[in-house]
Amino acid sequence: VGLIVLMGPNKLLTLGEDVVRQFAIAAAAVFYGISALFVKFVKDVPARALTAGILVLSVVSILPFTLFTTDVAVITPSMPSILATVTLGIFQTALAGLIAYFIIRKLGATFFSQLNFIVPLFGVLFGVVFLAESPGLHAVLALVIILAGIGLARYGIHKAAR
Repeated sequence: VGLIVLMGPNKLLTLGEDVVRQFAIAAAAVFYGISALFVKFVKDVPARALTAGILVLSVVSILPFTLFTTDVAVITPSMPSILATVTLGIFQTALAGLIAYFIIRKLGATFFSQLNFIVPLFGVLFGVVFLAESPGLHAVLALVIILAGIGLARYGIHKAAR
């Protein structure tokens, strides 16, 4: 909910050109959580195979969005964009996936999901620091919702442990 509020209610209430992309971001967050739960239950598969399988599944699931939002016939990628894509795929995605699955297996999916709650907080912080963005009231509300979600989840874990 916090991520959707962070994107801005005006984006969700109007059908502008970014709506499909906004929903793709929200869907990515949902699937990210699903993959964390999946890793929790699939203990006998090596992390590399699991990472590769989830990345292939990610490509297959995002392909319809790409075909719907992009005229692929006119795309002529440059060498820097190809290198950037490969670098992002190998280091920021595959390596991050391996680290994530290690954390999930050692500390649990619940801990990992709570760790990921703070990612939007850092996104806003980096936007302010590096891009001179001015977050609106909806961003503050979103961050309050996100922090409340972390608090509620932590409270539930501690209460269940007693």
